[in-house]
Amino acid sequence: MNGNGVHPAIRPLEVPVKTIEIDLAAVVADREISVRGDLLGCWLAPDTNAEIGIRFQTRSEPLIPFRQGMFLELSFDRIFITNPVVGVGTMYLIYGDSSAARIHANPSDVGVLTAIRDELAGDVLGEGFGAAVVGVAAAVAVAANADRKGLHVQAGLGNAGTINIGQTNAVTVANGIQLVAGQSFWLDDYRGPLWGIATAAGQRLNWFEV
Repeated sequence: MNGNGVHPAIRPLEVPVKTIEIDLAAVVADREISVRGDLLGCWLAPDTNAEIGIRFQTRSEPLIPFRQGMFLELSFDRIFITNPVVGVGTMYLIYGDSSAARIHANPSDVGVLTAIRDELAGDVLGEGFGAAVVGVAAAVAVAANADRKGLHVQAGLGNAGTINIGQTNAVTVANGIQLVAGQSFWLDDYRGPLWGIATAAGQRLNWFEV
């Protein structure tokens, strides 16, 4: 227990969104947390089988199982959390008042909302990187990638000619984005193919995607 009477494995986060972080590696039984609201649910868990039990208001109430995507609407000002077995990772609960109850309307959207959160937070690992050789005929320099969130390209430092890039095979040396040696360009939230054409054969285009 800390000075607020909350077990260190179960603690409210000091963030604008009302959440509770639970360390599944710590076994706890009916640990009390003073939180107020009328909506509580499991926002994110290490896997869909991770489960804890929660009682509302008193320890004599039934233990309700919670897994990722499960939400419950009822008024409370305290909860009692049980994690009966040692697990791995962290589970995140979300709670609030009736103004947040709209979250309960689509619990199946948790995966979509999680993907949005991950995109806003940024990736730990990029999608990939490489280099393409661009010639005097338009060709795909970087293939489409449905998981890509952004693409950064740079004309090779040793290039003697210029490279023009575009989104289709209609790119020419007179349109699109033109890059001289060493210049780079960032495409945000583009998942399609990147075409390239150069004023000379054998021009290098370096790229990485996130």
